[in-house]
Amino acid sequence: NGILQLRDIIKKVNPEIIISLGDTELLKHQGLAIQNIKAFNGIFIPYIPLDVNNADKDWFNYNKDYILTVSEHSKKQFKLINKDISVECLPHIIDENHYRILTFEEKQSVRKKMVGEEFKDSFIVGSINCNCFRKKWDVLIHSFCIFAQKVENSILVIKTNVNNDAKDTVYGGYNIIDLIKKYCGFYSIKPNRIRIIDSFLSRRDLNNLYNIFDVFLSTTSGEGWGLTTI
Repeated sequence: NGILQLRDIIKKVNPEIIISLGDTELLKHQGLAIQNIKAFNGIFIPYIPLDVNNADKDWFNYNKDYILTVSEHSKKQFKLINKDISVECLPHIIDENHYRILTFEEKQSVRKKMVGEEFKDSFIVGSINCNCFRKKWDVLIHSFCIFAQKVENSILVIKTNVNNDAKDTVYGGYNIIDLIKKYCGFYSIKPNRIRIIDSFLSRRDLNNLYNIFDVFLSTTSGEGWGLTTI
């Protein structure tokens, strides 16, 4: 249990400052656990993204000395919850050794390699996410098929695991092939206009994949962190 480990580490190390990076739900549990450790008299600084408007103040109802967040938008949302809260923006750092913008020539070469000669000049809608119900792959594929009817020179490229049959509302997911057959059939879209990547990608290949997208689309019902978008 991560919370139990956190308690043990704090008791052993007795830190003066704790900075924890995570989503709102995770840090709520950590914050409540930390404030109940009587031996800890240090400073707790949660580093939290806040990507929704009108957030519930109960999400942050735990002791904290300061808040770091990833954007000016997040900072504004925290101030709407409590104008007296101490919060500053510390943008998420991008390691340019791994993630960079490709040149036009590099993009054309990568497009040809990843989607083939037939589609290298297409308008590419892309999405990268795990396959669970919260990511709403059915909405995403359905939406693309409506778009694809109007924009004939378009394709969808998705990076996810193709099938997730876990019988669980949290960890379960979709059969992506079935979704493609369903919506492509209904809207008369050729199934080869939806390309699936279900294999591991190195950081370099992942960077290349992001670069070939003309637009990144996410239909997730909610994110605490939203790493693929960042």
